[in-house]
Amino acid sequence: MRRSTFWLLLAGGVAFVIFLVALLPARLVYAWTAPPDLRVHFVDGTIFNGTAQGLEVAGFQFGQARWQFQPASLLLGRISFALRAEREDGFLEADVAVGPGDRVWISGLEAALPLSIGEALLPIEGVTGDIVLDFDLIRLREAWPDRLAGTLNIGNLLVTQPSTQPMGSYRVVFDDNAKGPAGALTGVFRDTSGPLEVQGTVVIKDDRSYVVEGRVLARDDAPGPFSDTLQLLLGAPAADGRRSFSFSGRL
Repeated sequence: MRRSTFWLLLAGGVAFVIFLVALLPARLVYAWTAPPDLRVHFVDGTIFNGTAQGLEVAGFQFGQARWQFQPASLLLGRISFALRAEREDGFLEADVAVGPGDRVWISGLEAALPLSIGEALLPIEGVTGDIVLDFDLIRLREAWPDRLAGTLNIGNLLVTQPSTQPMGSYRVVFDDNAKGPAGALTGVFRDTSGPLEVQGTVVIKDDRSYVVEGRVLARDDAPGPFSDTLQLLLGAPAADGRRSFSFSGRL
């Protein structure tokens, strides 16, 4: 067999395999390879272009999701998909790429969701609000972020227990170049409206522990109970009227 004929047959065989993979039903791939944290009720289309109904990922629930393969990502040695997930009260969309070394890149992430979706990670009973995400980059290694660059907005925050009380809105900015403890993600937060002036930092370490530190001041027009609560929880203020707070936990 001539060498040129061999390479033509090899190229044809590879193209045929890619063609078969592209047409492989997504429901079969899901049945064969789905991890325990991923559940769907109905899958349609192919692994390159399809939809899913009743999507649940690590406790986060969505009604519908769709994906589309982005072939240009192969030039970077990655497999990338444009994803969009929807539910009645919000959406999430992003480009998700998988590469060597058990790494996942999430770029162009935009989302508007109810705060209650975070119950899968944090105990937030008795609190309602909205979450708006705008992240240029999230890089995961072994299913945990080691790079973050973007903004998290929490709006229309309400504490509903023991009585309903509006708490305003807040913003957390993660700078990929921010300096913090080695291997930690660092964000800076502040209020954008509401009865409290708040500013501080959040540090998330690679062992999944976090530390939140900041200072808070009740605005002059804040209801009386706010000042009383701050006095009860945080004690006497500093000379500038602000009180320091700190708490930690594990995700």
